[in-house]
Amino acid sequence: MSLFNQIINQLVGGAIPDLSKFVKFGEWVGSHNGVKGSLTVDQGKSKINSAGVNLKAHFEFTETGSGASHVLDGELALPNKTVSVKLDGNAVADGVLVVVGHTVFNFPTLHERAEFLFKVPIAGNPGNHYRFDADVSKA
Repeated sequence: MSLFNQIINQLVGGAIPDLSKFVKFGEWVGSHNGVKGSLTVDQGKSKINSAGVNLKAHFEFTETGSGASHVLDGELALPNKTVSVKLDGNAVADGVLVVVGHTVFNFPTLHERAEFLFKVPIAGNPGNHYRFDADVSKA
C-alpha cells in the first residue's frame, strides 16, 4: 500500500486531523482528457487539505491551447464518495472526484504519487476529465 493510501486510511479512522502536517505534494502536472501538457497548473494556488474526514482539492490552471484559466474544486468524503465538484465556482452535475495513490518505479528508485481525477461531463463529451498528479512525501 502506498504512503498516500496509508495516510488516507488514517484520515478515515480519524487519526490525522490535518493532512498538510503529514504529507507534502511535489509539483503538480495536469492533463485534460488524457493529453499530457495540456494544462499549466498554478503551483502556488493549487492545494490539497482535509476537513474532518473529507479531502478537499483545489486546482487553478490554464489550458495551454486556448489560454483559458479555470478553477476546479472538489470534496471527497473518505474513503471514496464525491461530495461536490465545481468548475469556476459552478457546481458540476454528475461531477466525480477520484483520488488514487500509487508507487512509481523509475530505476533505481521508487517514489509515491497521488492522482486527482475530476470527471466533468459536458454536452457532447460525457467523459470530459481533468487529471492532476504529483509526487508525495512525508512532511
